[in-house]
Amino acid sequence: MKMKGCLPSLRNAGTFEINDKLEADLLNWGVDSADFEGKAHNVREALQKQKKKLGSKRGFKHFEKMPDAWLTDAFHFNVFPGTSITFTAEVVSLQRTEPHPTDPNKCIYDHWQMALKADNSDSPETNPTMLVSSPEEMVEWEEVEKTVVIFGEETLSEVADQDLERSSGQQLGFHSRGFKGAYLSGQENRVQQFHNFIDRYINKI
Repeated sequence: MKMKGCLPSLRNAGTFEINDKLEADLLNWGVDSADFEGKAHNVREALQKQKKKLGSKRGFKHFEKMPDAWLTDAFHFNVFPGTSITFTAEVVSLQRTEPHPTDPNKCIYDHWQMALKADNSDSPETNPTMLVSSPEEMVEWEEVEKTVVIFGEETLSEVADQDLERSSGQQLGFHSRGFKGAYLSGQENRVQQFHNFIDRYINKI
């Protein structure tokens, strides 16, 4: 699944205004956000051009050979049975769900976020803001230790928290006696395909 990045959501108020995330992206690549006030929908193309222009100098020489869309967009893949990989030009996110050993209503959720460290990234001349992309904002590059958390007690990033909150509500709905089946959107047909494969494995078809 391809998701266009560096674009404002058309569902939110102030669609064409620069939000904090877009402003941070523009700052990190030396683009004046003031030039895009009321024109946030033009940021994606501008960042593609700027990344192509400055990529090699910033330690991302491979940017020169990448299609424009790859410089801003996210590409999401599901790997059966419980893994997903999402990558951009600078970041890859891996998510894995595994069954809980004793409770079928719970699962173990692993979330790895890896940012590409640019060549000479410690040089202010190469990387003026000393920042890399994260799921939510630009942050300092650093190695971190693996941590184990209980959902709801600590954040896993705004996006992951939103997804898990919705999943928790869905699980409650699935247990309702009134639940007779789900209405799926086009993209959600992937979910039905997943369950079809699970059924085949369980029934050894």
